[in-house]
Amino acid sequence: MKLTRFVLALLVVCAVSTSCGLPDSGPPRQIDPSSVPYHLLGTATAAPSTKAQPLRATTPRLYLLTSSNRLRAVEAPLESSGPPQVLQALLAQLAQGPDEAQRASGLATALGPGVALSLNQVRERTAVVQLDLGEQGPAANRLPLAIGQVVLTATSVRGVDRVKLVRADGKAIEVPLPDGALTVEPVQADDYASLVTTSPTSSTSTGQAPPSRPDPGVGSPPDRKATSSASGEPARS
Repeated sequence: MKLTRFVLALLVVCAVSTSCGLPDSGPPRQIDPSSVPYHLLGTATAAPSTKAQPLRATTPRLYLLTSSNRLRAVEAPLESSGPPQVLQALLAQLAQGPDEAQRASGLATALGPGVALSLNQVRERTAVVQLDLGEQGPAANRLPLAIGQVVLTATSVRGVDRVKLVRADGKAIEVPLPDGALTVEPVQADDYASLVTTSPTSSTSTGQAPPSRPDPGVGSPPDRKATSSASGEPARS
């Protein structure tokens, strides 16, 4: 009796397993594309690229001296093949001083008439600039303005963040900061931002100046030492 029940149970299991199997549908058939819903056969649309587009380079700027002894940015559009060429052209313009239109608008320069500026190289975003102030260089208290003109002008070029000033023999020049400290290290625009005018620019000076610092004496490197001020002399126009 038990054997009969076991055989019957085994037959039931086999029958159920056979009925649950996949039916033999024969060879594959081609489906009419029009019968496929929701355009499932359509070409997938590629997702829009999220890669950031390169930023357009800002216009290089010259920094000139106002009648209130502040530095003002003047746009200097230049056509050149790269940052070194643009920077060399800017340094040449800065050494020549303001043009007639800029002088008419009240702009001058703290650099002396015999100043010579040339670019040695740009390496790791630092421009090495050879500086010769000439025999009639600016007075001691005007040197920060003169150096600020060079540094701010150079760092307005894309790819230049710092400036190292050297002599003809390649030795670093000890340059003054607005707070009277001296340094031989490369300097940047923020070091001279306190000298930049915050007044609106005129039609001959449309460049945007960096923000001025409320207290340029705070945070000076420990190796910078104070320097004494001397009597001023008129700016070269």
